[in-house]
Amino acid sequence: MIEPTYQSPDGKVVLYCADCLQVLPTLADGSVGAVVTDPPYCSGATPTARRQKTASLTPESVNPRPTIESDMMGAAGFDWFFRHLFLAARYKTTLGGHLICFTDWRMCGQLAALSEAAGWRWNNVLVWDKGYPGLGAGFRAQHEMAIVCSNGAPTWHSYAFGNVLKSTRLTKTSHPHQKPTELLSAILETCSTPGAIILDPFMGSGSTAVAALQSDR
Repeated sequence: MIEPTYQSPDGKVVLYCADCLQVLPTLADGSVGAVVTDPPYCSGATPTARRQKTASLTPESVNPRPTIESDMMGAAGFDWFFRHLFLAARYKTTLGGHLICFTDWRMCGQLAALSEAAGWRWNNVLVWDKGYPGLGAGFRAQHEMAIVCSNGAPTWHSYAFGNVLKSTRLTKTSHPHQKPTELLSAILETCSTPGAIILDPFMGSGSTAVAALQSDR
């Protein structure tokens, strides 16, 4: 049995500092209203031959920032891990509940295929418009994406948003890829009801937990 690292007195927040594949089997089947998560993209920005070396700068910054562990898995490791994760998470999610998983344009199709291989229904793709382009040349990246899946036929809880969500990206953070809470709140409003349990297997800076508490999840 894996014990929580932290649990708030009112029981609304439970944090595990552990391997999500070990924690997920301990959760009650069908107890989760929505899985909203932002895992390492493993998008191939670092060549395989350089994976043992220190990662280079992120596209969003000219200054060195913390790297994300396991953000340089190869294709075989990526496929193995995410199918196992998606399968375990689906068993814990209520029928009609959702999986929202952030990614980029390189990995979107592969991640969607892995979700379907784990029994999720792929319904849509969200685009996060970050407000302005990053560094580089040509068509500089101004967006990220998220696959939108459901455990069976989806149950929607809001019709207030389209599949392009505009929210200015955060730059002055200790976490290199922190998502704005207003972006996550729009997702939670659409994919869950107040009081629902929200699961984030890749908590990072905790933005999903903050957004959940702010919206009474």
